[in-house]
Amino acid sequence: MNTRFLMALVVGGAAFGCSELGDSPPSKGYLAMEKGVLGYRTERELMTGQEIQNILLQGRELLEGTDIVATLMDGGSALFPHASILKCGDQIAAVAQAALKAAQQSGKNKILVLGVLHSLSEEIWIGRQREIAGEDVTDYPCRGIFGPGLPHEAVTKREYSVDNFVFLLKNAVRESGSPPIEIVIRFPNHISGHPETLQGMDELRQLAKESIVVATADLRHHGVNYGFSLEKARPIHEETLIFARQEIQLGLDMLESTDLISYRNYCYKTISDAFEVGQALHALLGPLKAQIHHIRLVSVSDLFDGHPEPNWVATCLVELKALQKASGN
Repeated sequence: MNTRFLMALVVGGAAFGCSELGDSPPSKGYLAMEKGVLGYRTERELMTGQEIQNILLQGRELLEGTDIVATLMDGGSALFPHASILKCGDQIAAVAQAALKAAQQSGKNKILVLGVLHSLSEEIWIGRQREIAGEDVTDYPCRGIFGPGLPHEAVTKREYSVDNFVFLLKNAVRESGSPPIEIVIRFPNHISGHPETLQGMDELRQLAKESIVVATADLRHHGVNYGFSLEKARPIHEETLIFARQEIQLGLDMLESTDLISYRNYCYKTISDAFEVGQALHALLGPLKAQIHHIRLVSVSDLFDGHPEPNWVATCLVELKALQKASGN
């Protein structure tokens, strides 16, 4: 069991049945950082048109010298973070605009966005705790794929992981004068190394064939609110950035193999919330070769009461090349 990951979550309560999905109360973890999460929405609402344009411009600058657009058109994907838009908006904007350009150039009019379903309610937290503890969760009510228009849509009512992306993508469409593009959002949960048994996977595979596919993940969480003592928590520093990058790359390299359980367990060990989206992308696109184009450490202390330090996430712009496509398989 990864005790640090569990400590970063919240003590849950009783189990929930399918009929109750979405009715679960918020987790204690969500309540502890609710003001911070709601602050992400306020940040978007307060942004001026010029500030949005600046972030889109910064995103285009990050794309320069990369093959992300071509990779998306060639059956690969890209990862963007979901921390504050004021701290990693350029990385999010890079993927939003790459996806838009890839859709335009490929003739596809749909972007599939895979989001992280955080443990913001007791029902989600319970399942995550059981999976981390090594229990079989294949029959757990929260196992499946969730999203707008799907059964139990209310499960995602507190989720925020794709909001900044959708906001910037819509602004990129508006700025470019392009016709509206369809945005499909899905949250896979408890793939557990067996995507073939996940309810909703057939629909997701069809969507992937019709769409440009991207996903979100914050690939390393660290700090006193993530199970580390003050003495062992690493502050934001150049050496810490090197440490985080190496750790993240090791995890991403595992997407080249078919051992999804080992990949998931490594995500739990390193407190990466890519444990579901990584498995989903592998199932949809095949083995993937990852390249980190940009990384920074972002303080998230303002998410928590009292703003304790250090607490940070590593936000990354990652290109994921589809190896099967590239090799002609």
